[in-house]
Amino acid sequence: MDAESVLARPDGVRIAWTTTTASHRREASRQLLRELIEPTQGEIGFQQQCPICAARDHGPLYVQLTDTVPAPSRTPRLVSVSYAGPFAIAAVAPSESSAFAIDAEIDSDRTRAAVKEALGPDTPDHSIRAWTRLEAIAKAHQTGLRGEWTEPDTTDFEITDLQLPRTEPSVIVSIARRRHLC
Repeated sequence: MDAESVLARPDGVRIAWTTTTASHRREASRQLLRELIEPTQGEIGFQQQCPICAARDHGPLYVQLTDTVPAPSRTPRLVSVSYAGPFAIAAVAPSESSAFAIDAEIDSDRTRAAVKEALGPDTPDHSIRAWTRLEAIAKAHQTGLRGEWTEPDTTDFEITDLQLPRTEPSVIVSIARRRHLC
């Protein structure tokens, strides 16, 4: 992985991105996750299943560790992926997280128009950041955009926005993370 495509944030979230084609984006995102997860985790696989419709091509992504991993290192990691234009973006949450997700969008006139249409005229904020925040929170809740999705429950969530450095076109990412409550 190119060192310019990795971001280690002060809050412990690690993000990586790469350019890819639409037909290879799933493989690219899984490879990014393998590289972000510590090497001590051993052989890594992934399972994905939508909690609403049970489809396996979308929904929360779970890390699967093999039995060859030493027991103390077998800590499940919360991970998330998103796709924006030619980019596959992957992120790993710090171990003290209890819910986690990212969403990303290209910063363009076309995306802004799509966001404005999706959010409707009654929503005061039609920014791309508003949309990526909604998506990240919905993914972290594992609900998708159902119910009152324009006013999501952000209780106990830290919501962070960033623009990925050195991307053309520009990519906006939102991170939704809940810490373990002790």
